[in-house]
Amino acid sequence: MPPCPTFGALILALGCTQVACRRTPDKGEPPPPVPTQSACELPRSATMNALPPEVPARAAGHCVDPRIDVRSYGVGAKAPLDSVCTELFNGECELYKTYGLEGVTTLEYAPAVGTEHAVSAVVSEFRTGQGAFGFLTRRILAGGPPAGLTVQPLQLSGQGALGSGVAYIRRGRHVVELTYVSSTQTPEEVDAQSKHVLPELARNIALTLGGDETIPTVARRIALPGVPEFGLDLPPDGLFGLIGTGPYAVAHLSEPAPHRLIGVECADEASAKDTLRLLSTAGGFRKLKGSEVVTLRVASDDRAPEQWYLLRQGRLIVGVGPALGQDAPVLHGKEREHADAVWADFATRRVWAAMRHAATLGP
Repeated sequence: MPPCPTFGALILALGCTQVACRRTPDKGEPPPPVPTQSACELPRSATMNALPPEVPARAAGHCVDPRIDVRSYGVGAKAPLDSVCTELFNGECELYKTYGLEGVTTLEYAPAVGTEHAVSAVVSEFRTGQGAFGFLTRRILAGGPPAGLTVQPLQLSGQGALGSGVAYIRRGRHVVELTYVSSTQTPEEVDAQSKHVLPELARNIALTLGGDETIPTVARRIALPGVPEFGLDLPPDGLFGLIGTGPYAVAHLSEPAPHRLIGVECADEASAKDTLRLLSTAGGFRKLKGSEVVTLRVASDDRAPEQWYLLRQGRLIVGVGPALGQDAPVLHGKEREHADAVWADFATRRVWAAMRHAATLGP
């Protein structure tokens, strides 16, 4: 027969039972958090010396985490630019180089209060502000139309976009990509918290980046009223699939009818003539009788033929074509003739309006 418990043991057992009753699941009280030290309270490491001057060490309640190495690649850095291709950008690095990528810095921001998240930052520096803007539009549009984008405009010094867990900043020759990271939060919590944390951090970083805040002139030339916030693209080359056209701007518009505008800004009039001759090799090319406007019928393997209307004046070339992904209905006879005439009338009037707008920014 086991020995009877002592009075003290009974009291201890009763006390434990009472405590357990007070912590019943009905109350749903979580255990008290374990106090932790913010990384911002730790001494700055030697890697902080590699922080570029245009990147703030502290911003919007965050600091550059001294426990994480600040790594730099490319111009002025110990590591060559090709190293970032294998460590970070993978197979897309050559695409980024076409925009004039010169250097990349990676770092991580930690919150001054709490430890439930971090914000990784990739700072890319380009040879020109035009290249940086083109890279930003590529990251947002990925070569497609703006319809269906999940990011929203982010108002800051320069251009910005905010998505689920990510934010993009472009100012001057720099593009910064911020990514909200948490190993303890659900995807829904990450989405909600990132939209609370990233905007102010992005605005603070944009202020220190410096450089031009406006979009490049070649893009502004075709930014007619009605262009959506993310309706401009600035590829580095390859208009109509031709290598050697140089940078060009694309505007996606839905009014007064879905269409695209293109703009090319050449060094001089002779270069513009050469570029137009190059473009004429992309398909069926002819000049409209009694007009400076030319038509170009472009066909490719992955989409229906497109009828473009182009106009050159001085060193500028503008063009009007169908909206991306807008497949024309299959028509025959008089129906096709009528549709072609309607499109020709619209595109001709629109290309002249685009050229007048382009010329307001100078020849």
